[in-house]
Amino acid sequence: MLSTLAAAAPVPKAEPPDPLGRGYMGVYSKGGDQSLEILRIAPDSPASRAGLQDNDRFLQVGPLKATNFEEVRQFIMTLRPGTRVNLLIQRGETRLNLFIELAVKVDTESLEPVFPPP
Repeated sequence: MLSTLAAAAPVPKAEPPDPLGRGYMGVYSKGGDQSLEILRIAPDSPASRAGLQDNDRFLQVGPLKATNFEEVRQFIMTLRPGTRVNLLIQRGETRLNLFIELAVKVDTESLEPVFPPP
């Protein structure tokens, strides 16, 4: 009987994005700030949900035709979480248009455990 009640319990809706937060994609550059190639994608990030992959290369981010990763980072940080951005990327010999919905980066190192060890 308890399992029937638990299955019928309402699931809370996700909190809306912080309207004052900075945009976050979850990508790491391959060659520092001077490269547009993605080294890796953070797990469960906007980039992973959008379908970006390691070794993809940014050609255009929204209206920005970037020349280096720092420009991409700075542009994304001017946008708010929840913003949808069109990405033009190069994957091998193929150019792809993807959409990404930005989020807020969670600083997991500053989070305290809910139940500290005894």
